[in-house]
Amino acid sequence: MEKENVLSQNMRDYSKAMDVLQVILIGISALIVPTFLASLINSVFGQNSWIASHSQIIVGSIVNIALIVTAINVKGLQKIALVITLPSISTILGGYVFKTASVYMAYMIPAIWVGNFMLVYLYKLLLLKKSINYFLTGVIAIAVKVRNYFLRI
Repeated sequence: MEKENVLSQNMRDYSKAMDVLQVILIGISALIVPTFLASLINSVFGQNSWIASHSQIIVGSIVNIALIVTAINVKGLQKIALVITLPSISTILGGYVFKTASVYMAYMIPAIWVGNFMLVYLYKLLLLKKSINYFLTGVIAIAVKVRNYFLRI
């Protein structure tokens, strides 16, 4: 029996249509959430509120959920790469559209992509190959992603 690549596995097999639909829905959420949610939170709660000042925690948590859903349900490097890259691209585009983008954000994109890939790959590896439970796998994968960010700064 040939060893299968971790990125070409998922929890269960889906039809081609369902696979494409999942990638589209996850991709749309990964694109829309970083672009608009922080602005929406600022509008609803006010720019000086505690929630608005910590909106990155909310946005980052939703993006991490999208990445974990990708790790569980999506297989194939091209589809995974699409979901991994969309949040940071949408943050840059949202900043240019809404005039809040920092030039330095563009320099962080490779670190964000590496961190997102590490989260998806490690989650797939620990859950599918090593059969570690969901919670512990999530804690380990997110800790490695966070560690990656702090090493880059």
